[in-house]
Amino acid sequence: LRVWKATPGAIPWLRDVLKVAQPTPTDRGGTKWNRLAADLAELPKDADEVWHVDVRPVQSKDEPGAKGVWALLVTSPTRQSAVAMKFQPHEPDRDSALDLLATTMLEPDEDEARRPAVICVRSKALFKAWQRKLNQVNIECTRVESLEDIDAWVESMAASIRERSELQARPTLSDAELA
Repeated sequence: LRVWKATPGAIPWLRDVLKVAQPTPTDRGGTKWNRLAADLAELPKDADEVWHVDVRPVQSKDEPGAKGVWALLVTSPTRQSAVAMKFQPHEPDRDSALDLLATTMLEPDEDEARRPAVICVRSKALFKAWQRKLNQVNIECTRVESLEDIDAWVESMAASIRERSELQARPTLSDAELA
């Protein structure tokens, strides 16, 4: 068992071959982070991969008809792709944002489960809260001043939302006008 656990990717491969479901966090003892950390430590690690992570409001409560939506945004500049966008009805605290990030590694929307070598965050609060915990699963956490790929992604989404809103605001044509 020790050799299986020490071999990166061996446990997920064995589960896949034997068609055994990933254990849920309640299947293990200890705190939620300890359970997640044990699962994360079993994931294969891409030694060259860097992820950019940010928590942002997607829709403000101040906008007409808005409920306030927050998103955990994760990109991989290494693979030049978006990794995940997880939505929350309220601003997630540092621990729940880390739980969302761990879930992103364990159960990605696309691709295979994996952990990156480095996670870059802009927020000093996230950096302080996550650095020690991510180190436990052999992921380096660094703080950066700018996350240009996430900024571009957010601006692209905002432009798309504005465009859709403008289209919906246009008056509809009657059948006669359309003809």
